[in-house]
Amino acid sequence: MNRKTLIVVTGGRDYDNGRKVEEVLDGIVQMFGTDILLISGGARGLDTLALGWAYDREINAMRVPAKWKTEGRKAGIMRNAEMLRIAIQAFMKEDANVVMVAFPGGIGTADMVDRMLNLGDALGNQAKNGNRCEFMGVAG
Repeated sequence: MNRKTLIVVTGGRDYDNGRKVEEVLDGIVQMFGTDILLISGGARGLDTLALGWAYDREINAMRVPAKWKTEGRKAGIMRNAEMLRIAIQAFMKEDANVVMVAFPGGIGTADMVDRMLNLGDALGNQAKNGNRCEFMGVAG
């Protein structure tokens, strides 16, 4: 059964290793197939590289930008929570796989990594019908 897979990415605004992004995301496609939705925060750096990867391969992508003007300093954290809320919903209601990928970054990335690890632990115990929830940390 070809099951939908959500890839949630996080990483720094200064991250610029496009070759590594392609290598990691192409590897996920090889493992899970092409029925993929990439979820990105839409910021410069890693988010832009990941969205470019999706565009080049005609992979569906969703940009979840932070609402800095209306949510102020907490906008990044709220955006991170929204990205994972989308993943949880797909995992629970659609039996989708969720792959959470963390590239190097700063404070916002660290917040997202903590959230990803907690979510991975929680959803790993909720898997049904063979769907999977995985976390991948990427060096470089």
